[in-house]
Amino acid sequence: RKYENILAVTFTNKATEEMKHRIVSQLYGLSHGLESSNSYLKKICSELDVTEDFVRKNADIALHNLLHNYNQFRVQTIDAFFQSILRNMVKELGLGNNLRITLNDSQVISEAVDSIMETLDQDKALMSWIIDYVNERMDDQKSWDITGEVKSFGMNLSKEFFKSNEHLLSAIEKDQNFFKRYKETIIGIIKGTEAHFKECGEYFLTMIAESGFTVSDFAYGKNGVVGYFLKLKDGDLGIKKNIFGARVQAAMDDPMKWGLKATASAIAPLAEERLIPYLKQIEQERQAEIPKIRSAIITLKNINKMRLLFSIREEMDRQNQENARFMLSNTQMVLSRMIQDDTNIAPFIYEKIGAYLQHIMIDEFQDTSTVQWDNFKVLLENCMAGGEEESQKQGAINNLIVGDVKQSIYRFRSGDWRLLNDIDSEFGNEMLNIETLATNWRSERNIISFNNSFFKAVCEIEADRIMPNDPQAQQVFISENNLSAEAAHQMNTYAEALRHAYDDVTQDIPDFKPARGLVRIELLPQDKKDEYDVAAKARTLEYVRSLISQNVKPSDIAILVRFNYEASDIATYFAENAPELSIVSEQAFTLAASPLVMMIISTLRLLRNNKDKQAEVLLLKLYMNYITGEETTDGSLLTVENPLETFLPAEVASPEAMEMMHTMSLYELTEHIYRNLSLSKLEGQAPYATAFLDGMKKYMEDNVATIEEFLDYWDSDLSNKAIAAGGGDSIRVITIHKSK
Repeated sequence: RKYENILAVTFTNKATEEMKHRIVSQLYGLSHGLESSNSYLKKICSELDVTEDFVRKNADIALHNLLHNYNQFRVQTIDAFFQSILRNMVKELGLGNNLRITLNDSQVISEAVDSIMETLDQDKALMSWIIDYVNERMDDQKSWDITGEVKSFGMNLSKEFFKSNEHLLSAIEKDQNFFKRYKETIIGIIKGTEAHFKECGEYFLTMIAESGFTVSDFAYGKNGVVGYFLKLKDGDLGIKKNIFGARVQAAMDDPMKWGLKATASAIAPLAEERLIPYLKQIEQERQAEIPKIRSAIITLKNINKMRLLFSIREEMDRQNQENARFMLSNTQMVLSRMIQDDTNIAPFIYEKIGAYLQHIMIDEFQDTSTVQWDNFKVLLENCMAGGEEESQKQGAINNLIVGDVKQSIYRFRSGDWRLLNDIDSEFGNEMLNIETLATNWRSERNIISFNNSFFKAVCEIEADRIMPNDPQAQQVFISENNLSAEAAHQMNTYAEALRHAYDDVTQDIPDFKPARGLVRIELLPQDKKDEYDVAAKARTLEYVRSLISQNVKPSDIAILVRFNYEASDIATYFAENAPELSIVSEQAFTLAASPLVMMIISTLRLLRNNKDKQAEVLLLKLYMNYITGEETTDGSLLTVENPLETFLPAEVASPEAMEMMHTMSLYELTEHIYRNLSLSKLEGQAPYATAFLDGMKKYMEDNVATIEEFLDYWDSDLSNKAIAAGGGDSIRVITIHKSK
């Protein structure tokens, strides 16, 4: 029953399910002599130096014990594992026993912001901040409504980086005048830097005037190297658009490039002696100041919203406590703080979860965040310290970390690929055994060959673009780009990290693989994005049709895109230009694209506000187009008196029906609309209806189910929920991230 002391974690439920299935199926295959498990059998016999009968017998025992103690089968997502710790330590962490976990950070933050806006009259300081913020936006010709922007910025509260550094802001929170002073300081930095470079530009013009030259004597006049200094004089430091172009670079390298044909010889001595050294000095200063100025501008842009973060967090905490609610995103930080207070806490954690872990496996480690790793590292170190006898056995592996830096895709969830890239610095060499799985058993020979050639070359090109590897080339690069020592060090560190990440990109090809597989690259004109998009979609459809004409099954074809909206565009394009081809895509089909769902939502909007003409027209058009089959226009609908009562069933449109519907619960109301608008007549809409009702039911479990609040939830969240549409023999459209 060793499995009780083993923990395997990964990042997604699907990966967890696959891992469990593989373990159980292989135990079954080993115990029953299935041919599909022969490779495992040979490997185990070879590694452990045991007989096949021994392996089969023990596999049968392990499978029996595992299935009869399935709750001890610890293959979990990383969130599920830490949640199990959290739930067993609610008392120690000061959390309530009736803890309710919420995954929807955006909804919690949205509710907190709405609550703050509704009670502004109770906090004069906050009201003053809001008024200042609104006035600044209106001065910048922006909307006075700041709610959406504040909610978006408030999402920083759920990010790991903010939570890790939140303690640094505690002193700021208590200082009412901090933001005023800080804002003045930031503005002073920006204005001071602009004033300095204005003086530099004016000094340059003074130099050339004292030497008897004018702007028109220089190559390209205001559009040449002199233009660089004219922009500086006017306060343009090149923040939005680069002012150090090819002409300025040419003048920096060659004194003869400063003047016109008639004046070049006269200007060259001045350029060599004074102008070029001055240009180099100013450009180096500018390069050093640009990051600071950009940071100052971004800070200034967000400082008013930053003021509100403390109020939003305070209101979130109040609502969470009031509703016995705990945000899933807080789990790692709560445990991290507890571990920081007591680094010898691992045995206590094991006691609370009812298990003593001796072996831990972390899959997809490249997507682990810094805080997650800090929490796991305590448990790993405890396993290592307690497993010295095991580790002394030849070939014994106490813990396993599996990952590929090149496949890191969870940066938006604080995944840090550098943890795996620098894993050898986390433990001593005597505690690590790093193995690279060099053979690619999955891909075809031609695919592997292409990857070996392409990615190795691309990595070198990209790394050299950041910072050349050759020391002499580095010095030239630093000089040409006027890099400060700090900037050069940072760029070199990143370039080296990139090279290290791709050290193992070249894969071995099994001898038995035939020369199969095709990589085809077509570069389309990208002068205009709209034209490129049309050409790309047309070429994709053309190529798909050519594959199908060669008897390739649609279900064997996948179209990868980068963004969700591109998946939707592809699905729409295929539906319009090749309706005979079935498309399946989770990203392409959102609830907001469903006529059935939109008729329900439009009816709810009319119940909220019976003067909402946009909702009225949309409901009538969808009903007549999809239910009654009548074609209509906006104009014809608006010219009819009482169009709702004219075109819709009385059970939904009459004043009496409207009044009655106001008395129904949200779910009952939705069923009433569905039934009386005959929405069941719509073909292919069942998945949308099911997903919509599921989303509504889930919302009602945690919230007050009023029409007003549900519509807010629909606008901010539920409308973007995607469903898997299509199936069977369908072409799959999927984002690169989702495919991973």
